[in-house]
Amino acid sequence: MLKFLSYKQIPTEVVAVLRESGYEVFYVASDDADATVVSVCEHANKDSYIVITGDEAFVKEALMDKRLQSGLLQVLQTKLAPLQLAELLMRAIQKNGDNLPYCHHRLESEQLVKVKSLALV
Repeated sequence: MLKFLSYKQIPTEVVAVLRESGYEVFYVASDDADATVVSVCEHANKDSYIVITGDEAFVKEALMDKRLQSGLLQVLQTKLAPLQLAELLMRAIQKNGDNLPYCHHRLESEQLVKVKSLALV
């Protein structure tokens, strides 16, 4: 089963729904001073977590020099109500789960769009 690391701009209600659905989710609080981009990427890569985030700055820095390789699910609808966002994420994960590891995907509207592979060549 897929494992996720929730980082910045992902409500705790979304984390709860993912966990209730049987997914392992490591939650990093937005105010965690020890949670740097480098440390989050290292943790995700080491334990094969797919990072879920709505933070554009994190995405840019995490993809720089291929810091994040385990997988990235970038959420663009962070203004949705938490349960709506959770439903949208669950549909995208259930439909595309096998394609999420080692790739950067963006959740746009109700579509999951693959941006690129993160695997080192």
